[in-house]
Amino acid sequence: MGLEKETCCLLFLSSMRFPSLDLKLWSKRIISRIVIRVGNLLHMDKATATGERLSYARVFVEVKAYRILPNKVSQGSFGRRSLNVS
Repeated sequence: MGLEKETCCLLFLSSMRFPSLDLKLWSKRIISRIVIRVGNLLHMDKATATGERLSYARVFVEVKAYRILPNKVSQGSFGRRSLNVS
């Protein structure tokens, strides 16, 4: 009988804020595409989803435990080179 490697992935939930998000990036689709670089989008708060509060976007993300949460997220083809995360 051989030893089998058990695969297990620990997950945690994190709240992420994107202060001063450009208005041209303010849509569920684009914010989701930015967040996927860190983890799986679980929830976008109502004020972010409806655009009621434009000072920052807030999302809740499922992140694998071995990943380090970044201070900045690359926007790739979205304009600026990176977004601040708090």
